[in-house]
Amino acid sequence: MAAQTKARVYHNSSALLPNGTVISGGGGNPGPVFNKNAEIFLPPYLFKQSGSTSVWATRPSITGTTAFKVAHGGSFSLEMATTAKIKSLSMLGLTVTTHGFNAGQRRIPLSFTQTGGRLDAVAPNANLTPPGYYMVSAVDEMGVPSKAFIMAVGANVSPPPRAWSRWPRSMWWVRSPPPPPASVWPRPSAPP
Repeated sequence: MAAQTKARVYHNSSALLPNGTVISGGGGNPGPVFNKNAEIFLPPYLFKQSGSTSVWATRPSITGTTAFKVAHGGSFSLEMATTAKIKSLSMLGLTVTTHGFNAGQRRIPLSFTQTGGRLDAVAPNANLTPPGYYMVSAVDEMGVPSKAFIMAVGANVSPPPRAWSRWPRSMWWVRSPPPPPASVWPRPSAPP
C-alpha cells in the first residue's frame, strides 16, 4: 500500500468517505511539523488486477432507496443497478474526530435479504445506532463497496438535506436525475 507523504502526528484526523476513499489530514501542532493539508488514500479494494496492471474495480451501485430516514428497527429497501450477489450491507456512523481519535465512525452490519436487484434491510436498535446520520453501503462478493448514501436514523432526526428525484414510483433515486434504464451508471471505467 502507498505510504502517506506527510507525517500525521498529534491533532491528525482520518475518515472513510462515502466514495470509499480515506481522507487523512492535519497533524503536528504542537510538534515538529504543522500540516494544514490533507491526503486522499485509494484503498486496494477499489482496484482489481488486469494482467500486470491495476484497474478500477467494477463497483456495486445503489440506485434507489425507499427511505432517507428510518426509525430504529424500521425496514427499508435498496435498489441495486444489477442482480449481482451482495455479501454485506452496513451502516457507518459519520465521522467525529479529534486528536487522532474518531469517536463516531464505526461499521454496523445490517440484516438483509436479496431478491434480484432489491435488498430489504432492517435498521438496528438505538443501542447500536444512536440517533443521527449514517452512511449506507453494500459490498459485493469480491469485497468491493458501493458508494454510500447518507440516511437519518431515529426519532427527531431530519432526513439529510439534499434534493432527490423519484424514479420509479416506489423508489427514491440516490442520484438526480436517474439514468436511462439501458445505461450503466456509474460507468465501470470511472474513478471513484
